[in-house]
Amino acid sequence: MQDRTPQHDKLITSIDWGHLTNRIITCSQDRNAYVWSEVQDPQTGRLTWKPTLVLLRINRAATFVRWSPKEDKFAVASGDRFALHKTPRGCGHS
Repeated sequence: MQDRTPQHDKLITSIDWGHLTNRIITCSQDRNAYVWSEVQDPQTGRLTWKPTLVLLRINRAATFVRWSPKEDKFAVASGDRFALHKTPRGCGHS
């Protein structure tokens, strides 16, 4: 990813790319995850990454994230739990 990720306000701890949907997921010590979809900027025509926030509702830093084989869900681990999440609507390819 060439762009910066100002959405996370703490260290990004894990990242995974979904080759079927060309989406990226990141998680961070800020206890959030973002699903990144590549979209075309209507003004410039340039491809850019659009983030969608996923509230994980965890008490400790998210430490690991991976897409499911179909890339319709993702798993997140933290110091206190492991959870499976559906991909939010509006993230493309869902």
